[in-house]
Amino acid sequence: MRKIPQEKQLKEGFNKIETPTLEELIDACGWRFACLGKSLGNKDDWYACAGGNYKESDNELKYDLLREGKTPSEAVANLWLAIKEAEFWS
Repeated sequence: MRKIPQEKQLKEGFNKIETPTLEELIDACGWRFACLGKSLGNKDDWYACAGGNYKESDNELKYDLLREGKTPSEAVANLWLAIKEAEFWS
């Protein structure tokens, strides 16, 4: 995990802050993580998806969950939150 400099932590009143790396976020999604890519419509957005089924009749892959973010890490973090929410309600 990347660490925020101690001076900034103390200045802002935090004892310890760690931000997970992209690899750690992907690992946290577990076996459900399926893809990470750059959005075509908006050049600044990224998407992350989980699960998925191929429908031969439609010749298309459909994902169970898809979340976006301004960075790859934000997209995967949003996906992780959606996975945890789905687990909570199932």
